[in-house]
Amino acid sequence: MRHRTASPRKAYTLGLALIVVLSTLQFAGSRFVTNQQAVSAIEINLSGRQRMLSQRIGWTLYRVSEIRGQTRVNERGYYKSILAACVHLMESSQRALATRDLTMMQDVLAAGGPCMRPDDHVPLQVPADRTALTGTTVLAEFTQEAWRVAVGEAEGDAVGEIARRFEEPLVSLLDQLDQATLEAQELSTERIELLLSLNWLLILALIVGEVFLIFRPMAKAVEGSIEDLKKSNERLTQSEGRLQDFAATAAHQLWETDTSFRFSYLAAANPHTRLVKASETMGRRLWELEGVQEDPDEGPYWDALRESVIAFRPILCF
Repeated sequence: MRHRTASPRKAYTLGLALIVVLSTLQFAGSRFVTNQQAVSAIEINLSGRQRMLSQRIGWTLYRVSEIRGQTRVNERGYYKSILAACVHLMESSQRALATRDLTMMQDVLAAGGPCMRPDDHVPLQVPADRTALTGTTVLAEFTQEAWRVAVGEAEGDAVGEIARRFEEPLVSLLDQLDQATLEAQELSTERIELLLSLNWLLILALIVGEVFLIFRPMAKAVEGSIEDLKKSNERLTQSEGRLQDFAATAAHQLWETDTSFRFSYLAAANPHTRLVKASETMGRRLWELEGVQEDPDEGPYWDALRESVIAFRPILCF
């Protein structure tokens, strides 16, 4: 049973389809790596922003506790508005970090300008969509007590008490935030290294895939096609040889002409035939063999002969 060699077209089509799949995965992997780099960079920035917010909230608590007297009501309101804005931003940043939502983190960073750099004596708008942090963490308790001061639930000496109570926890919180920033940087580096490694593996798979899924099958298919072509050529050569042997012993010499009656093929001459050698005949016209150089007048004979030549019908001549 003869082994059937896959055609180059089939090998190329199959390999190309698999390469497209690998390329798609590699492209998606590159986009994912890029996205993770953006998320990690903003994560680190947001962790640093939380530390600054914690310091501003603690400083603002002391400012509110120090302001006394009816003549400073507006000043106290101004600092309470900053306190409310900072608490809201701190809580939003914590939720954004927990979800690693890129859009949310970008929004929190973009919204932090007025809180971090407020205009003198221009109160900030108190957020209406606040969602308090849950749990018993230092950050959740700190922001909750600061919010009470911001909305007037704690006044007078209670504000000073809150500020003093959170002095030590605030130092601990700042250390935690510093550690969180460092861990975010380390985690970001690990994530990116892992993703880049996976991406390089996809690139390697793509290169190997091109070699083994396209070029190697195509080379085999072409090699098989060349081998088939060699065998066909050998059979054709053998057949041509048999034809030449037959023509050389035939009673009449075999030949072909084109539609202008120029010889295009002439078999090896039988010594008993009257035609000359092929080297002396090819390219010449029928009548030139008889020494006639001018084209003969058109007539029924030549019309019938031309019709036979066009139809590739055998004719007997000479």
